[in-house]
Amino acid sequence: MKFAHPDIDTVFDTENGCYNTLVVENQQFLADLIQALYGQIRGEDGSLVISVRDEPVPVSRHVAILDRFVPFDINQKLLLNRIVSALSDTIFHLKQLIIQLRAVMLLTISVVK
Repeated sequence: MKFAHPDIDTVFDTENGCYNTLVVENQQFLADLIQALYGQIRGEDGSLVISVRDEPVPVSRHVAILDRFVPFDINQKLLLNRIVSALSDTIFHLKQLIIQLRAVMLLTISVVK
C-alpha cells in the first residue's frame, strides 16, 4: 500500500514490508492532515491518495485511525476484519514455506542416502 499527499514530498510505501514514520513538527499541518484523513475515512473528497499495487483505492476501505493504543474498542468490525485478513495471509504464506521446506528436506535426504 502507498500513501501520498500533495504537501508531502515522499510517497510512503508499505508494499515491501517496511513501515514508515512521519514526523510532523508543524502543529497546524498535523491537525489539517488528521482532519483530512478523518474526512476521507468518512467518505468525503480529499487530497490524500491511498493505492494498492499502484491503483488508487478508497481511503474509507483501507485506512483506520487508532487514536488510543490502550484501551481501544476491540469490537470494531472493520479493524477485526483487517486483523483476521492479515493473519490469514500470514498463515497461508507460512504454510507455503512449510511445504517448500519439506520438499527441500526430502530432496536433501534422498541425496544423502
